[in-house]
Amino acid sequence: MLVLALSMTQTVFAAQDPAAKRAEFDAAVERLHGGDTTVDVTRLRFLSTELSGYDPYAEGDNHKDMNAAMGRSDFKEALRLARVDLDADYLDIDAQIVAMIASDKSGDAKSFGHHRWVVKSIYDSITGSGDGKTADTAYRVVTVREEYAVLALLGLRRTKQALVHDGPRSFDVLTTVHPETKSESTIYFNIDPIIAHQTKLFSKEKPAGGVIGGVPGGVSSPNADGSPR
Repeated sequence: MLVLALSMTQTVFAAQDPAAKRAEFDAAVERLHGGDTTVDVTRLRFLSTELSGYDPYAEGDNHKDMNAAMGRSDFKEALRLARVDLDADYLDIDAQIVAMIASDKSGDAKSFGHHRWVVKSIYDSITGSGDGKTADTAYRVVTVREEYAVLALLGLRRTKQALVHDGPRSFDVLTTVHPETKSESTIYFNIDPIIAHQTKLFSKEKPAGGVIGGVPGGVSSPNADGSPR
């Protein structure tokens, strides 16, 4: 049923012209920003992949400075920077998480409650798509940062990563460890929208000898130390 629903959603997207997609997306983001709990966050996330400017590997312009501010406990500055990035992309889960934590540390209960709700809405949208234990029940993500945010929210650390193709489907398969219990687990993320985006770019650019597994964020084998690529 989930596959059928996603297929029907993609058909609806294809039937819309670019202006209609943008209008729907912007209206839904405005509602999300305003705290409308009826927003279909799953539809919103996947609609974002149909818009011009979609970049599954992008980070917010203030990503590094925002995290640096968090590192030195300058929570007001971190919150300011997070809000700037959210003005550009309200589905930036990294900025939402920082805004949530920084609001709490700054004593802004209203802001904390709102950003916590948005983070939970995105997290529930991802984890509601499967259990992440197999290819058939993989978490469906639309950006790389969603993968790492889910790991962070689950309290897991990535040790290995591999790109796996299964027919028309593609997966990031992450081996993880729980820092306290030291238990290992394997988590599957379906990255079809990400691969489709890269395939489209490659078809336009036509690089010599290019392979999807060689693009930033897609790996064919893990780093030995588990460090980000």
